[in-house]
Amino acid sequence: MSNPTTRLNWRAIVAAVLAAIALAPGAPARATVLTFDPVAMNFERVNQDYGDRVTMSPQDGLSYGTGGGFTPNVLVDYGILPEAIPSYWTVGYGDLTNVLFEDQDGYGYLEVTLTADSGWDVFLYGFDMAAYANVSPVNSVSVRDGVGNVLFSEGNVAIPASGHLSFAFAPVLQAHVLIVAIDAHNLGSLSDDIAIDNIAFGQTNALPVKMSTWGRVKALYRLSQRNHSP
Repeated sequence: MSNPTTRLNWRAIVAAVLAAIALAPGAPARATVLTFDPVAMNFERVNQDYGDRVTMSPQDGLSYGTGGGFTPNVLVDYGILPEAIPSYWTVGYGDLTNVLFEDQDGYGYLEVTLTADSGWDVFLYGFDMAAYANVSPVNSVSVRDGVGNVLFSEGNVAIPASGHLSFAFAPVLQAHVLIVAIDAHNLGSLSDDIAIDNIAFGQTNALPVKMSTWGRVKALYRLSQRNHSP
């Protein structure tokens, strides 16, 4: 994938978090990236099993990005069913390849839900977004937990049709359930011109991460940024 056009580098955050948590006893971390590969054809409905309990790549004929391990204790669900039609697209959304978009014209809501097994939590490191054409900013991009607490929210987000927009979280977002929500219903029939890709998530034992660990994460991330060439 190409370098992000704006925001932070979630790949550096993945590396920093894994390095820091590896030093914290009792909290092993894993990471999986939903790259939505391979895609057979445009408009193909998303495979609701994609991302479930990933232990290798490829798995069941589907591929993933990896970063220090896999996520055998996490399930992934797509769309707000039954109204939604979460689907794949190959190329044309900025510089991203093989993406997830909401194919229900005018519906405008796309959600990806990450759910951990009992005794486990999900980490969300970041994701990429791009547009198929130049459109108005979407209403919002947010992440909430399974009981409705909003962990991240940004309104009036401009999604580029050239390159892509990367969201990265430092510290990473953590909960038993994490829901990535894109509200593009303000675009009307053009809401299907918004897509998401490269959703990077991990798992860990459901233990609080000590502040000293987060301090190490931030220090490692700042170091990675100094050494990063876009």
